[in-house]
Amino acid sequence: MKPGMYIELALSGDKATAFIIDAHGNNSDIFHLNAVDVKKRTINVHTSLGSVKVDLPVAENAKIVLRTMRDDKKIGEREGKLADLKAGMRVSVQLGADGGQGGRIIVKGIEAENLTDSANEKVSAAKP
Repeated sequence: MKPGMYIELALSGDKATAFIIDAHGNNSDIFHLNAVDVKKRTINVHTSLGSVKVDLPVAENAKIVLRTMRDDKKIGEREGKLADLKAGMRVSVQLGADGGQGGRIIVKGIEAENLTDSANEKVSAAKP
């Protein structure tokens, strides 16, 4: 793996060990968001092929960036919060260790795409 690559992980039951790591050179459709639990601070995502589905804990201080896209071009960007994320969005996540003694994997950052159609009407989420 090289810096800047996107990865897909399959985590073991303890959520601390990756048993599959699939690295990609580009970011197209890395993950789709299935669900967000703001109270528990978790997200559920699946790969574009649907082969890996996983619940991931989100750090309290995770940076969340919402991008508005039209025709595969970025037309806007803003910081968001966990509650802004909606099922169906395409997301990329930055993972790291939580810093505790258990060393579990936690989401440190999320980049999510809101889509608009060519008539500039907002589309709530990408279709998986």
